[in-house]
Amino acid sequence: MSLRFEDTTREISRNLELNNDKGFIQSNIELTCNIVEFANKIIVSILQNGEMDLSFDVPLPKLKEGKIPFNDDETDTYDVVLDNQVSSTQLLGGVYNMKNQVAVSQIGKLLAQYQNKNVILNMSGRLFSGTEFNPNDFTKLKFIIKLVKDTYTNDGKSTE
Repeated sequence: MSLRFEDTTREISRNLELNNDKGFIQSNIELTCNIVEFANKIIVSILQNGEMDLSFDVPLPKLKEGKIPFNDDETDTYDVVLDNQVSSTQLLGGVYNMKNQVAVSQIGKLLAQYQNKNVILNMSGRLFSGTEFNPNDFTKLKFIIKLVKDTYTNDGKSTE
């Protein structure tokens, strides 16, 4: 039995509303996650308002026996026990940004729970622009991780 292209492609789009410190909507961002799965590789694209300009190669390490599951409940621990840390190589894009590297490694850890194929991650550099602290960065990171998880596990069926 062979897989068709439709069977290996998943996509979900969602809107992220970010509030400023006074509780007003500061920005409304459309995020789209597209995952294409091949026999030896997964390509994950995270677009912000239809744009992406960074590309990373994320080789995933092997899992150990003590895998801890990721749940939507914030009281549960989000991590997996890996043979080594997830490290990525930036293939294309602008200047080095530590926020992007953190996001890439967290997405790599998430995907390592489901499979061990090499991951190519394409994303928008505007998601985590600047090196200064922004109170919305953690909110964005949690939203993106949930979007990638939902896209990978729901086979492209949007729940929102």
